[in-house]
Amino acid sequence: MTTTTSTTRPFPVRLGEGIDPDLTPYVREAFERVPDTDIPTHVRIITDHSPTNPRPIRARALLRRGGNATVVAATAQEAVDALVAMVLAG
Repeated sequence: MTTTTSTTRPFPVRLGEGIDPDLTPYVREAFERVPDTDIPTHVRIITDHSPTNPRPIRARALLRRGGNATVVAATAQEAVDALVAMVLAG
């Protein structure tokens, strides 16, 4: 599986095969709404590549305060938005 990883600040964003690399700035902009204490240490977005799965995108954030948040969605942007919402909800 080929992946693209960005390691610039404020946190690494790892995109799985088939996820548009242009999503990285969207991830970082989306997380600008999150307080500094809740900014993730790492975000990973992957697709399951199954044409029968209506929600094939999985996004996971490792959180500074411990633990992680994981969501699934139909598109990568929806997954990022749901992930941010989950982190904000605490």
